[in-house]
Amino acid sequence: MKIDTQQLKAEIEPIAAVHGVELVALEWLQGPGRGVLRLYIDRPGTDPRVDAEQGSGATADVCARLSRDVSAALDKYDEEIPTAYDLEVSSPGFERPVQKREDFERFKGLVLKLKTRQAIEGRGSFEGPLTATKDLPNGDYAVCMTVDGDRPIEIATRNIARARLAEIKPPKPVKPAKHPKAPRTPQARPEGATATRTGSTDHDVRSDAPESAAARDER
Repeated sequence: MKIDTQQLKAEIEPIAAVHGVELVALEWLQGPGRGVLRLYIDRPGTDPRVDAEQGSGATADVCARLSRDVSAALDKYDEEIPTAYDLEVSSPGFERPVQKREDFERFKGLVLKLKTRQAIEGRGSFEGPLTATKDLPNGDYAVCMTVDGDRPIEIATRNIARARLAEIKPPKPVKPAKHPKAPRTPQARPEGATATRTGSTDHDVRSDAPESAAARDER
């Protein structure tokens, strides 16, 4: 079943904007007898390299409200999705899907995981740093990346089945610097005093020195 995802994006993007988020990506997955329409939303312009600590703008409340409004809007156009389907709305996660040209451009330098619709040189998946986008004569554009270490490759977006950034983990919190301990000032003892150490267990004090003769006479 052919679903016009571009038309769906055009209808859903304004609804997302009303809720203060942008539609990062849209995926249609056709299952046996039932499909899944998956929406990824986030704060406009969010960059996972610098915004990981702030969290996503796609809170559970925003996802629920957007799901309700999108469902109501799409119910009016049954011809666009003429089958039963489930609607899923979530944040992009650390492996962020990339579908917009402006996102391919602003994420240059990051590693992209890409799967093609048709094999290129016998391969259907590629992974490597994004380098640029390039206009094509047919009005489409290509995604340029480096694979296998240093080999450049161009893939037309019409041949891209799926593209995601490699996982970007949020930076670890910086531990506060430890301050050096101040040197301890030795305390003077009063004259004639002796230092003693006591233990927690009672014990007898014994001596193995021989008993003097004077001591024996006194007994």
